[in-house]
Amino acid sequence: MTLRAQGCHLRASLAVDRPTYDAAVEATFLVTVECDEELTLAAGGNRDSKFGRDEDYDVTAVTTDSEIISEPGGETFGGAMGHVAFSRDAPLRARLVLSKYLVFPHGGRWEVVVRRHLMVGKKPNDEELVAIKVSAFIDVDGP
Repeated sequence: MTLRAQGCHLRASLAVDRPTYDAAVEATFLVTVECDEELTLAAGGNRDSKFGRDEDYDVTAVTTDSEIISEPGGETFGGAMGHVAFSRDAPLRARLVLSKYLVFPHGGRWEVVVRRHLMVGKKPNDEELVAIKVSAFIDVDGP
């Protein structure tokens, strides 16, 4: 997925670290900057008290039959807030442990979909909203 923010093209992707699901499978959410600018991202204040996961990521999964699953989090208890720099040489990268976000009710081929809204700027307080939606497929064993 290619997006634009602050005059720069951004490329977003999602990749699972292995093709078959188990409780330790992680997905890598990656946003690269395709210009020579360094951008900043408002980050933090997003921890969930039920799973300890980052609630900035909306993670769902969809079967080929259009069955959709998600696992709602608990109350968010916050955490430190700040700005994170990212650039062509230092992309935004997040490793998401899928078992913290999804409980698969049965086996099959699932499309894992991750949505995230980013506040991107060239400096703090000069940000614009970028909506990202990326996906990757994973096979889940079971009936």
